[in-house]
Amino acid sequence: AGLQNNCKHLPQEQQLAAAHDGGQEWCNNLWEEDVLIFADRAGLCQQAVARAPHGLVGSTKIVTKPATALTVEQLEAAVGTKSWDLIVFGYPLDPPRTNQVEDIIFQQSAVDKLAMVLLQTLLKRDGACKRLAVL
Repeated sequence: AGLQNNCKHLPQEQQLAAAHDGGQEWCNNLWEEDVLIFADRAGLCQQAVARAPHGLVGSTKIVTKPATALTVEQLEAAVGTKSWDLIVFGYPLDPPRTNQVEDIIFQQSAVDKLAMVLLQTLLKRDGACKRLAVL
């Protein structure tokens, strides 16, 4: 019964899987995660967080500025000194402005640069991120 109370925010199949795996610790680890999102322009990252089971997402910080307009300083400030449970890097989902080669290279270069800066920032700040999702 205690396991079911701690996991009641999960679908029944996941509750049963957690119980089968002795998942008390597993369920407790899923509770109230702090999430930083570098969001795509279509809003898919925000939709995924909105559909997360109730009680799973604690605080969220969503950066909506496009990759082509975000500076290194703004990215570092977004990460800050907080320890994030999950950082979602959704910028690779954004298409270029047009299908012209120059626009594709411009978009991909901006995304790649920010991905590298994000990784460097996380390496400098030990414990800044437990998990990183690159979409």
